[in-house]
Amino acid sequence: MSRQAYYQRLHTIERLLGCDLESGLQRTSLHVAVLVLDAQETAVPGA
Repeated sequence: MSRQAYYQRLHTIERLLGCDLESGLQRTSLHVAVLVLDAQETAVPGA
C-alpha cells in the first residue's frame, strides 16, 4: 500500500468516526472501546 493510500484511509476513518486520530486521547479512547468490545465478545460467545 502506498503512503498516499494509507493516509487517505486514515482520513476516511477519521471522517467516519468523527474524531482526530492525531489526538492521543482520542486514539486511546478508541483503543479502549475496541478492547471492551473484544472482551464482551469473548465473554459471551455467539451473542
